Amino acid sequence: MLAPVMVVASETKSEERREPSEEPVFDRPAFDQGVFDPGAERAWSRFEQLARRRDSEGRAIVVPVLGTGFNAQAKKRLDWRDLLVRVAHDLGLELSVPDGDRLVGNTTLVWEAMLTEIAQRSRQKPYRVEAELERHVRTVLLAEYPAGGATKDLANRLASARFRDVVSFNFDLGFHASEPTWVREREDRFDPVWDHAIHSETGARVWYPHGSVLDAESLQLGQRKYGLLIQELERARRGHKSAEEAMRKALFPRKRRGLDSDAYTAEEREAVWDAQRPHAKTWVSAAMTAPLVFLGMGLGREEWALWWFLNQRRRNLARAVGRDRALAGRHPVFVLTQASEGAKLETAAELAGITLLTFRDRAFDEAWTRVLTALGRSGA
Repeated sequence: MLAPVMVVASETKSEERREPSEEPVFDRPAFDQGVFDPGAERAWSRFEQLARRRDSEGRAIVVPVLGTGFNAQAKKRLDWRDLLVRVAHDLGLELSVPDGDRLVGNTTLVWEAMLTEIAQRSRQKPYRVEAELERHVRTVLLAEYPAGGATKDLANRLASARFRDVVSFNFDLGFHASEPTWVREREDRFDPVWDHAIHSETGARVWYPHGSVLDAESLQLGQRKYGLLIQELERARRGHKSAEEAMRKALFPRKRRGLDSDAYTAEEREAVWDAQRPHAKTWVSAAMTAPLVFLGMGLGREEWALWWFLNQRRRNLARAVGRDRALAGRHPVFVLTQASEGAKLETAAELAGITLLTFRDRAFDEAWTRVLTALGRSGA
């Protein structure tokens, strides 16, 4: 299988909060609870080995991909439904937001239904209504998840691995212990594909593929913007391939054939990828060949822009992996998920080359502790 992805479920069980200074330690008996799955354990072992690896600057080589489960694990949960219900209530909408399985795969449709209701009632153009809704979402999230807020302790422990890149599908500042520095192409806007934040404490680049509270207009919430996003992702992919070719020529000027030809060893290909990544101009380029670990983010089919990227990434690695199967294990995508959700994702994961890291249902604390413990143990 190609590239494992790690996704940690977005729900968390209630538990008395630990003091910030008390960092939990992974406890195997508590994790297994008498149930040992050899297949799942092999996946965990692969992740733990990869999590220890550091680059020449001492940074973890994996790229964590964060979703709302990160906030939930920090005991500060405001999931998609909570956000939609809050906005609908604040704006006095008649729409009843579905719950449970009725909402799964339909969040963007709920967003479209909300803005349609307002447009019909106010006779405003839908794009202006959407801008109003986006500004309201930004206001809510800035209040709920300021830098250095309730998610600070978990954010600090995760950031201590000193990543080069972090990809957050959250809009908020929950990963930041203090206000970040923003790197933007234009001062008057935030581009979800090309712009990023610099983590003040570690210098990591933090990318926001679905937009940031820095700019309400950047938020990707409805189907129209999801559709337009694919165009920008393809432009970023092409830019990545051009940069990859330029780096190949710089490192191996005497070789005329492309990087995925048999003219290169696996080590030479990785030398090009490793040299290019610090110069990535987009989150697509930063994550195209890096090992990915999804934390607190489900891979629902509604996230078709993300699925598009994961499959482009797999295509990008296909010929190289065909020549050296070991490359697949060094450039995985892991998805951390509780067992019941993993069962639903199993077929898609197998087809897409994703490795599931499963844990007992509701054992969120144990799963996160195992992940954080692995990332905290640096090695060769």
